[in-house]
Amino acid sequence: MSDMKRPANWVWVALALLVAALGMRGLNADPIWYDEWWSIHYAGAEPGAHPIALAETLERVASTDHELNPPGYYLSLNLWSRLAGTEPAILRALSLFAGMLAMAFVYRTAADVAGPRAGLMAAVALGGSAFTIYYLHEARAYLSLVAAAAAFLWAYRRLTASSSASIGVLLILFASVVALCYTHYLGSPLLVTTAVVHLLFVRKSRSWWRVTLVALAGMAMLLPWLPVALNAVIRVSGDATRDFFARDGIELLQRLIERFSGSNPALFALAALFAIPRRSNGMALFWALLAGTFLLIAAANAMLQFVTDAHYLMVLLPLLALIAGSGMARMSPRVGNAVAVLWLVTGAGLSLFPPPRETGEWTLYFPWDEAGETLAGRAAATDRVVALLPEPDPNWIHQPVATYYLPPVDLRLIESLPDATPDELEAQWERATSGQQLLWVATSASAPPSHFARNVMRAALADHWTACMDGDATARLYASQTLVADDFRFGDIGVELLRPVRLSSPRALYAVLGFNTGPQTPPHTYSVALHVENGDGTVVAQHDFGLPDEAVACRAVELDLSSLPAGQYTVRLVVYAWETGERLTEIETGQERPAIHTFELGA
Repeated sequence: MSDMKRPANWVWVALALLVAALGMRGLNADPIWYDEWWSIHYAGAEPGAHPIALAETLERVASTDHELNPPGYYLSLNLWSRLAGTEPAILRALSLFAGMLAMAFVYRTAADVAGPRAGLMAAVALGGSAFTIYYLHEARAYLSLVAAAAAFLWAYRRLTASSSASIGVLLILFASVVALCYTHYLGSPLLVTTAVVHLLFVRKSRSWWRVTLVALAGMAMLLPWLPVALNAVIRVSGDATRDFFARDGIELLQRLIERFSGSNPALFALAALFAIPRRSNGMALFWALLAGTFLLIAAANAMLQFVTDAHYLMVLLPLLALIAGSGMARMSPRVGNAVAVLWLVTGAGLSLFPPPRETGEWTLYFPWDEAGETLAGRAAATDRVVALLPEPDPNWIHQPVATYYLPPVDLRLIESLPDATPDELEAQWERATSGQQLLWVATSASAPPSHFARNVMRAALADHWTACMDGDATARLYASQTLVADDFRFGDIGVELLRPVRLSSPRALYAVLGFNTGPQTPPHTYSVALHVENGDGTVVAQHDFGLPDEAVACRAVELDLSSLPAGQYTVRLVVYAWETGERLTEIETGQERPAIHTFELGA
């Protein structure tokens, strides 16, 4: 029977496709967030920017004290962006690739130790964990670290279990050691623990020396970065704010197992119980590496107080998966299959239907991408954009991401911190909006500001601003109620071009019109039209809407020009009685259809 006809292989393919689908689903589900922005910045993969040299990525990482991580992931993201592109979903796909690679190595390692069934169960444990699935679509280093750890465990176990060694396996060992050193500083404890086990418990054979020399060569690659690493340790030890957020080792382990198991640590405990090593069982190595690596991380954290949450311990995920998979495989087939299915269903369910954000947690994802799409081609560089941030987020977590997605604008962020009073929020609003005739306001129903901030905004908009756009877009345009519309006057009706008419895209025309309507103008009587006229004077596109009933009003209008051929065009403004079609004459020009803009469409 060929390999692909074995049931285990078909199940493996189905599992890999399921996990890949869950990961791909999230690649473009959310905009990037603050930490992802730093990854992209270090890699020089901002949209529209020219690729930067690898040396510049190294310089950015070494000279910035934000991440305090080694540069391996950012270098790989730099190269990835050159090959694949700089769209956020494409950049995140590097983590998806790393996660699938980690699953394959975990499968192979467990299969080598305990057979194909154990390999499948270990792959289920890793790939079916909601913790893993979440990071499959984050532009962060964590799944690259998991992949490096999984590759290292596979190569090390294979080389020490056999007297022979292929060049390919030795190269994977070398590359995985380098990757563990350069992806995250918490990859090194796994190497240190393995070195202790290797020195004390592995027979000193020719194979032992091969592994030792290759691993030492890999670790030696960190020497050029060592001064930066030592400086990072000094900065961490002197940062008192990290003490506030750091967690102790027991809490970190609890959180890691809880997240790895999909909030069902009893399920992991059951699998681990069955995976307790027996005589001549190869799982003893992985238990030793798990315990030693965790104790080293916990000891370092006790001294430096720098580990704030479980994702920093993701180097342990391959070991946890190997143990859980081995335990499931050693259960009776019916029980083991049930545990594996429950594990997978729980992980997929939490991925598809994540639990709500806890009160007081920061909202990582604000729909800046939607706001950027609304503003692109419509907002001028001088336009003021005011964004009301979700409670209780500080502005620094959103400022760089907003800049990433929005076109160049005058951006002001209003925080709604829990201790902010209504008077303070009103003062923030006044500072952000004073002196403006047009104002873009960005809010999100999924990430709302505080109750007080929302009320301040609503009152201010009702009293001083008029909406130029209908609907519930993330970014909406408003005009000041003090505007005086004097560009064109049709009797008692004043019309002003609040922004120069422009092409918002190669095939769409955008205009913002302000209106002053005198008391003599009867309501519900007049309509306004924009006519697009070709060189022959033929109207080839138009947009009509009812004249607003308010004394001061605003309308943003966008015309689709996708059906028009290349050529010169003129935009004309018309005010007419909608029931009779009678047009009003513009007072200054004496025309019924004064020209307000000319433009050219390319081929």
